[in-house]
Amino acid sequence: MAGTIDRGRRHWLAQVLLSGVLGPGALALAEAGSTRPIQSGVRRLHGELLVDGVAVAEGAPIAPGQRLETAAEGQAVVVVERAAYLLRGATRMRLQAVPGGRPNVELEQGRLLSVFEPGARQLRTPTALVEVRGTGLYLEVQAGGTYVCLCYGGARLVDPNDPRRSETLQTRHHEAPRLVGSADWVGRKVTVVNHTDAELELLEGLVGRRPPFDDPILSNGY
Repeated sequence: MAGTIDRGRRHWLAQVLLSGVLGPGALALAEAGSTRPIQSGVRRLHGELLVDGVAVAEGAPIAPGQRLETAAEGQAVVVVERAAYLLRGATRMRLQAVPGGRPNVELEQGRLLSVFEPGARQLRTPTALVEVRGTGLYLEVQAGGTYVCLCYGGARLVDPNDPRRSETLQTRHHEAPRLVGSADWVGRKVTVVNHTDAELELLEGLVGRRPPFDDPILSNGY
């Protein structure tokens, strides 16, 4: 049911896994539910990543309040606190600091796969507001709206241009992708595209967790 992973992304993902970006025994650590400190910052980088307009390298720290932007052919994996993000090419986002709370996300353009620990936060695009409390989530800003796949967990989806149009979802495995902001999007399932279970496994492993499905990391599923 999932969109296939293209050759370039498959090669990049394989390099990430083989390079040890997860660290020794990271998946075993996640399975054990360890509380070992999380390594924050830019964990993997292909191409250019600008942070507040300045190019950075792997290992650079990332903090709430900063704007991140990848080059057209770039990809970056970033960890901030107990959340992990995969930014695809030509993606621009800002991590918005929230006093006493978890950083919110403003996705201005591009494609973003994220995993979050339990706790309330918001993600915004020009055509969607997503309120989550611990999820795996894929967002893609498109001309006709924002593609939102709640990969697992709970969320409330809202059209910011018409807040009366909203939907609350609870999923376990990509059951209800939506194109928020399009005509009659509420309750209308679209195809799962452009993200995989392998990528979700990778991100969750970086923050000491596993997603709530049982597929192996390089399965032929999502």
